[in-house]
Amino acid sequence: MAKTWYKKLNEEYNKGVVDRETFTLTDDQFQAKIATGAVLGMHNQGWQFGTATASLQSAGQDEYTYVPLMPVYDGAEPYYADRPVMNLNQGFGVSSTSDQKEKALKFLDMMLSEPWQKVLSWGIQGEDYEVGDDGIFTRTEQQRADSKDLTWRSSNKLMALNSMIPKHNGTFSDGNAFSPDDQPSEFFETLSDYDKDFMQHYGTQTWMDFVNKAPDNPVYYPAWNISLSDAANQANQQMTDAALQNLPKIVAGKPAGFEKAWKEYTDIFKKIDVATYEDEINAGIQDRLANW
Repeated sequence: MAKTWYKKLNEEYNKGVVDRETFTLTDDQFQAKIATGAVLGMHNQGWQFGTATASLQSAGQDEYTYVPLMPVYDGAEPYYADRPVMNLNQGFGVSSTSDQKEKALKFLDMMLSEPWQKVLSWGIQGEDYEVGDDGIFTRTEQQRADSKDLTWRSSNKLMALNSMIPKHNGTFSDGNAFSPDDQPSEFFETLSDYDKDFMQHYGTQTWMDFVNKAPDNPVYYPAWNISLSDAANQANQQMTDAALQNLPKIVAGKPAGFEKAWKEYTDIFKKIDVATYEDEINAGIQDRLANW
């Protein structure tokens, strides 16, 4: 499957369809290129080009932002949308040398309370959002515009803290969504006139309507957050290094040299202890099946 995919990329690269700078841009350069609105599309998750999206929206150029599509191999079912998962690989710690350990933990505990969760997500009542007679949170057009404006956000929202701090999902005890974008009555109103018109042409109300309905996750899902030993991590790093060093050359090479370049790549894999990595992933899957 991978060979079919990279061979297609090689063909498209040589046609000039794949950007010549694909493998040489830094992340900042990549975001800047996306933010020009001149890129037709990319194979990426939304959060990985969110800076560019926010820049386009802030400039009122919603017509240059992106809608998810679901290309698949013939006979394959698309599986682009999944249900949210617990992230087991990050968290907060307090230094053993800190003389304010208790205060640090109390701070995190306070941030997880409903009043502060509302402040971090919605803002200040009467300034950043309104509460109707029915208790439902809404925002005015100006409040919605402010929430999209990068300059306003840099002075009014703790984006770095809110993105990393432990947080709730779903709804508050009063029935409002934890995030304005998850409030059914609010999300559509946050869209620009262009996006609203776009949605109505497709009979949709959210961007997720353009992809598959997220199925129930397998019990063990996702495998990427299974803890690994040093040996398995080393094998994983070697596989990553081999991909980074070889796949750009495979995609950017001449079509006539594809088979030779692909063999060189797979030969490198044969020298890596892939079995150790696979065995530990499989053991982790079996453990979750038995205990989760």
